[in-house]
Amino acid sequence: MPSPSRALLAILFLVCTSRTMATDITWVAKGKMPTARVWLGVGVVNGKVYAVGGSDRHRVLAIVSEYDPASNTWTTKTDMPTARREFAFSVVNGKMYAIGGVSSDSVMLPTVDEYDPANDTWTAKASMPTPRAGPAAGVVNGKVYVMGGFNGEF
Repeated sequence: MPSPSRALLAILFLVCTSRTMATDITWVAKGKMPTARVWLGVGVVNGKVYAVGGSDRHRVLAIVSEYDPASNTWTTKTDMPTARREFAFSVVNGKMYAIGGVSSDSVMLPTVDEYDPANDTWTAKASMPTPRAGPAAGVVNGKVYVMGGFNGEF
C-alpha cells in the first residue's frame, strides 16, 4: 500500500477527467517536481501544492517546492531549518507544520517547524516531548495532534 504522501502526490500531479465515473478515465501528466523524493511532506494552501523535505535516497532534504496547478509551474521556496524525512506534516489556518522525523545524520527529531507560505518563512515551535520517526498527524478544531511513530525502542 503506498504511503499517504505518495498517494496524495499521485492524485495531485495527475489530473483525472472522466465522462462517467465508471468508464473513460483519462490521466494527464503535469509538471514534474524539480527534485524526485520519498518520505516528504505534502500540503495545499491557497490552491498551491507544497512538497517539503524528504529524501532523494542519497541524502535527507530541507528543500521546499511550490507547485501552481494554474500555471503548471514549480517554484523553489525557503528551505526548512532542519533537513528531515519520515516526519508528520499538517496544514492549519494557512500554515504548514513539519513535525519530528529523521535528520540527515539519522537522529530522530522532536522538533516542530512552522512554514508560512504568505511570507515564505519558517519559525521554530515547541518541540515534542518524545523524538520520533514516522508519526501520523491530524488536525481537529485548529490543533495538530501527533500520534505513533518510532522512538528507537521496541
